[in-house]
Amino acid sequence: MLSAEELRQRPSRPADYAAENQALIALAQELASSPETILQKLADTALDLCRAHSAGLSLLEDGDGKSHFHWRAIAGQWAPHLNGGTPRNFGPCGTVLDHDAAMICSHPEVDFPYWEPIRPVLEEGLLIPFYIKAEAVGTIWVVAHDISRRFDAEDLRVMTSLSAFAATAYQTWLNLNAVQRVASIVESSHDAIFGEDLNGRIISWNRGAGRLFGYMAEEVIGKPVTILFPAVPPTDEFATLERIPYGDRIENFETVRQGKNGGRVDVSLTISPIIDPNGKIIGASSICRDISERKLVEMRQQQLLAELDHRVKNILSQVAAVAKSSYQGSLTADAFLQSLDGRIQSMAAAHTLLSQNGWKGVGLDVLVRNQLAPYVNGTNIIIGATDMILGPAETQAVARVLHELATNAAKYGSLSVPNGRVSVTWDRRSNGDAASLEFVWREFDGPPVVLGKRVGYGTDLIRNLIPHELGGEVDLVFGTDGVSCRIECSVDGTNCYRGHSQK
Repeated sequence: MLSAEELRQRPSRPADYAAENQALIALAQELASSPETILQKLADTALDLCRAHSAGLSLLEDGDGKSHFHWRAIAGQWAPHLNGGTPRNFGPCGTVLDHDAAMICSHPEVDFPYWEPIRPVLEEGLLIPFYIKAEAVGTIWVVAHDISRRFDAEDLRVMTSLSAFAATAYQTWLNLNAVQRVASIVESSHDAIFGEDLNGRIISWNRGAGRLFGYMAEEVIGKPVTILFPAVPPTDEFATLERIPYGDRIENFETVRQGKNGGRVDVSLTISPIIDPNGKIIGASSICRDISERKLVEMRQQQLLAELDHRVKNILSQVAAVAKSSYQGSLTADAFLQSLDGRIQSMAAAHTLLSQNGWKGVGLDVLVRNQLAPYVNGTNIIIGATDMILGPAETQAVARVLHELATNAAKYGSLSVPNGRVSVTWDRRSNGDAASLEFVWREFDGPPVVLGKRVGYGTDLIRNLIPHELGGEVDLVFGTDGVSCRIECSVDGTNCYRGHSQK
């Protein structure tokens, strides 16, 4: 590698300014009309003006961290090597940038072995660096492949001029690629992206905007952006938009827009000012993201939280009432704790069944078997009926009554002796869209019923809970042959299904 100053010692051909001017005019026209081909046009021009055998540009690119020079334009005999390249830190182009000067190269394979297979050989090359905003971006070069052509001071002058043009051309090429990438991203985005001028008229419209709002581009270009506003915009809408002419950027502003069909769309809005090359704000670019689904989820979550809050408060009030009544009806602390624990366990079991079914309802057969499970012993409990679904309120009320009936039977009735039996049956009676439940509990072969026993909390609950909670009727009889309980209440007929259960 030698300094290009050596060229000044050689005989120099006369300058052909007319040819050079025509070439530069052609380059300028190419840059204006077809910037995507300007680099190749530049290589062709260098080849012609310097009467070289090959010419081209070596470019550093961000894609590989500027670790290699890429040959993005080649003219002449080396054209088959288009898109090849050399390492940044080990090659003639890198040496030129390191010295920050034009240089002459001859037979680079002597110093850089990877050049060995490249044909035709490089007999002599003239390499000129070019920079954009003081940053090295590559070299422009001409090559002679044999001794029939040697470069001189005129070639150095021409290539220095082309180097300045190459920097402008490369910057244009980069800008074009960036604009094309941005345009592709905007057009393919699922978000609605559109621009408006300072008068609030729409000047651009991507496909995402068409999908979200239902308008084709030709339907909205030139129209006021307020066609996307609902009849009554949110109160803070215009105050927010007034910030745009002052250069403010608005991010993730949640508001409502209106589509072509009149439907309202919840959106997250980001608005950025559009600034011209002189720094003047000439409009605004908006990105609208559809957040309707998220809003529905949030609303549902709020509803669930409100429902949960109501249920928790209701449960706590029930537990408090149960605790107070259990305490008043208990003769000892142990009796109180035992009865309270049983009642809370019964309530918890009913809540578990409801939770497993999304609080939509529980089959009565499942509920009965669940509440009576602790007392089943062989065939002492007979369940036989047409199954039906109870709603949440019905499930909780019937569960508490069942628990009291079973507890009383286990303490004083049929379930307190080995041969005692309990029969549980029910029937569903239709009445148009409504239905009624007739539920019957009967005890057999238990000990003699002792009449005159004081009425405790459990008995009082059996008689009064269903009328109070469900508006039904209860007939509780302490007969000499055993306890019987008949319950009748209305249920939602739409929640019923048929199926026979027998145990």
